[in-house]
Amino acid sequence: MNRPMLHTHLVDGVQLVVAEGDLDLSASSAVRRTLRRGVDTAPGGVVFDLADVSLIDAAIVGVLAGALSHAEEVGSRLRVVGAEGTVLDVLEIVSLAKKLGAYAPRDSAPPRPARPCCTMHARSPHEVVHDVIAAGQDSLAMTNEMIGQLLIEAAALPVNDPRRGPLREQAVELALPAAHQMAARYRNRGENEDDLRQVAALGLLKAIDGWDPERGHGFSDYAIPTVLGELRRHFRDRGWAMRVPRRLKDVLLETRRVNDQLTQELGRSPDPADLATSLGLPTEAVEAALDAAESYRPRSLSVPVGDGSAELADLMGALDPGYEQVDNLNSITDVIAALPERTRRILALRFTQDLSQAQIAAEVGLSQMHVSRILNQTIATLRDAIMAQD
Repeated sequence: MNRPMLHTHLVDGVQLVVAEGDLDLSASSAVRRTLRRGVDTAPGGVVFDLADVSLIDAAIVGVLAGALSHAEEVGSRLRVVGAEGTVLDVLEIVSLAKKLGAYAPRDSAPPRPARPCCTMHARSPHEVVHDVIAAGQDSLAMTNEMIGQLLIEAAALPVNDPRRGPLREQAVELALPAAHQMAARYRNRGENEDDLRQVAALGLLKAIDGWDPERGHGFSDYAIPTVLGELRRHFRDRGWAMRVPRRLKDVLLETRRVNDQLTQELGRSPDPADLATSLGLPTEAVEAALDAAESYRPRSLSVPVGDGSAELADLMGALDPGYEQVDNLNSITDVIAALPERTRRILALRFTQDLSQAQIAAEVGLSQMHVSRILNQTIATLRDAIMAQD
C-alpha cells in the first residue's frame, strides 16, 4: 500500500483535510484526531478531500462514522469530496456515501492552497522537502503544517514500524533551516556559529521527540521555545571562559531582562541599586553578578596596545616579592636550625616580635653591644647562606 499522508488547511472558516495514499488501519488514529480536531475548532466544519485516495478499509469507515456522529452532536458538519472508484463503492456499501455527501465533485469543496503539500502529490517526499526548503521564509507556515502532520503520522504507527524513521527524518529536514535561523540570532557573541547550529539542531531533535499534538499547540509553538532555550542554556553553561557559580549567571540573566525596561522608566542606565530593587535582590548580589559578567569572555593578554609596539600583558602585573622571600626562607631554614638556642631566640625577638636591641638585651640578660654583635654576625652568616644558594 502507498504510505498515507494528511494535510490540513483552514480555508474561509472550513477545515480542509487533504488525504493522499491508501487509508488503512495504520492511518486510522491520525485520521480520527485530525477530523475530530477540525470538527471541534473550525466554524465551517470539515471537508475531507479523498480525490488522491485509492483505497479505504473498515477501520477508516469506522473513523468516518464516528466523526460524522460527533459532528452532529456538536452542531458541526463533516462532508467528503472527491471520492471515486473503490473508495466511493465502500462508502455506498456501508450507507455513508449519502450522509457524507460523497457524491459531490471535488470542485464543490474549498480550493486546495497552492502549496507543495497539496500540489506535488506526484513527487517523492524527498523532492517535496527539497522544494519546501528552497521556498525559504515564505513557506514557514506551510512547513509547520507539514512537520506536524509527519509527526502525527509517525506517532500513529507502532514503535517498531520501519516507516517511523523516514517520517521523523523528513520532519527534521524540513525544520532544520528554521533552527539554523534561530542559531544565527546569536552570532557575533563570541561563540562559533557552527557550534551554535549544532546546539540548535539538538534543541530541534528534543522538540520533535517531545511535541504532543494532543495538547492543541502547533509544532512551531513548542519547537521555537525549545530551540531558543537550548541556545540560551549553551551560553549560560558552556560559553563562559571561567567557571562562574550558577546563581550568579541566573542573576545576570535577570538583570539583562529588566535593564531595558528600567532604562526607559528612569531615563538613564540603571545602577546596581536600581536593578536590585526591581528584582527584589540584595545590591551585593547584583554587583557580584555584574562583576562575574567580565569573566564571560576575558580580553587576551596578547592584544596590541598604543601604537602596537606593546601588548596588554606588558602593562599588567609585576614580579611578586613574596616569591623571593619564600625562596630565601627555604635557603636559610637549615642554617637557622643549626644556630645556638640563644642566637635563635635573639633573632626571634628582633624580627618576629620587633623588639629593639635594648629591649632584647634586657630580655636575655646581655649588654646591648653584645646583642648588636650577635645580630650582625648572624645576619652575615644567613646572607652568605643565601648567596651560596644563588
